[in-house]
Amino acid sequence: MNDRKQPKGKKPRVTMEQLTDIRRYYREGLPVTQIAEKTKLHRHTVRTYIKEKFEDVIADEARKAVLMEGLQQHYRDLADFTRLNLRSQLDASVPQSQKEAVHSPGSISTDGIMALPFKGTPQYMAQEWIRMYPPSPREDHLMRSLRAHTKASGIWTHWDKWRKIVSAYRDSSKKLWERLDEKIKNKPQKMYHPLSMKSFREQAFGNILRITGSDNVDEPEITMDDAPGDGIAPVVKSKESPLTTLLKDIIDEARGEPEWSSLIEATAAVKENRIQEELRSLACKIDAELVSVELMHAFSGRCELCPV
Repeated sequence: MNDRKQPKGKKPRVTMEQLTDIRRYYREGLPVTQIAEKTKLHRHTVRTYIKEKFEDVIADEARKAVLMEGLQQHYRDLADFTRLNLRSQLDASVPQSQKEAVHSPGSISTDGIMALPFKGTPQYMAQEWIRMYPPSPREDHLMRSLRAHTKASGIWTHWDKWRKIVSAYRDSSKKLWERLDEKIKNKPQKMYHPLSMKSFREQAFGNILRITGSDNVDEPEITMDDAPGDGIAPVVKSKESPLTTLLKDIIDEARGEPEWSSLIEATAAVKENRIQEELRSLACKIDAELVSVELMHAFSGRCELCPV
C-alpha cells in the first residue's frame, strides 16, 4: 500500500492521466485505498482530490452528458434532413391535381418536371419552388454540415453537377424572391387583412413564376381575397381590391428587374428534354447515395453546428 507521507508544504504532482483514472475508478465505486494503489498515489492525495474536486467532477459529467445529447440530436437532425428535406428538394414537381399534401419519406420522385414548379395556381407554384429552393438559413446550415460530415460520399459529385445545371434558374429566381420579400415588408401591411398578407408573398411570387415560365401568360392570376371567408358566407373576389392592386404593382415592378428576362431564359433551358433527362439521372444517383447517409447514427469529422 502506498502510505508514504507527503513532504509538508509541497503538493504532489498529479498527471492528467492519473486524474482521469481517479475519476473513472471513483465512478466505478472503488474505495480510496484501491484507487491509490491503482494510480500509485497516496490515499490522502486521492481523498483530497475527490473531496475538493467532487463538485467539479459532477459538473464535468453533467457537461459531458449535455454535450453528448446535443451531439446525438445533431446527428438526428442531419439524418432527418437527409431523409426528408434533401430528398424532397429533389422530388419532381407534378400536376397540382396529383400532388400529395405531404412528401412522404422514400425514394426521390422523378416522374414529373425536375427542378421547376409544375404549372398550377400561383400559390402552388410558389410552394413547389420553396420546396426545391428553400430560403431558410437553417436549411443552408444543415446542408453545409452534412457536406462537412460526409466529405467522402459520392453524393456531392452528383449534387454539385445538379447545382451547376440549375444555377442560372436558382440564382435569378432567388434574387426576385428576395427583392419581392423586401418590397412586401416595406408596404404598410396594417391596411390589409393579416391572414391575407400571410399568403400574399406566395401569391405574388407564384404569379412571377407562372408568367416567366409560360409563352402565352402575361397577366397575373387573382386567386386571393382581402379577407378570408368564415366557411359559411360566400367569399366574393374583387378584381379592384387593395391586395389585387398591390399584386399587380409588384409584378409590374418585377418586370423591370434584370432577373426577369434571365428567369425566362433559365426556365426555358431547364425545360429542355436533354436537361430534364440529365437531372433525372443525377437524382437517381443521389438517391442511391442517400440510402447509406440517412441510416447513420454518427458522423465523422466536425462542422459549424457540432456542439463539441
